[in-house]
Amino acid sequence: NIEVMDLSTESLQRRQEHEQLLLNLEAKKRAFAMDVPTLPNDVKHALRELGQPVRLFGENLANVRDRLRMVLAKIEVMKEGGVFVDSAFVGDIGAVVPPPPPPPPLPVEEEGEEEVT
Repeated sequence: NIEVMDLSTESLQRRQEHEQLLLNLEAKKRAFAMDVPTLPNDVKHALRELGQPVRLFGENLANVRDRLRMVLAKIEVMKEGGVFVDSAFVGDIGAVVPPPPPPPPLPVEEEGEEEVT
């Protein structure tokens, strides 16, 4: 018999943070080689298609283009990792919204025991 124990909430949170850091690192590596539109209207259109804000406070055109590049790189990395990617799944500024945790396992009733009501 192998007993499988669930991770604590804190451990799950740390694990998700670690996965997010790895995703960001891989996305940064790929973003340098990724081609994105250079015309401002094309950049805006691409961001709208991804459900991202067109411009954040204090951003110039180069910052907007770099943000688009990072969002596209993260989506590419997530697709390769087998993660379903939808514009609703990509959160604010391309941060990945983790999927909900799996439901807890159902208790197993042992044979011979009956519930008395």
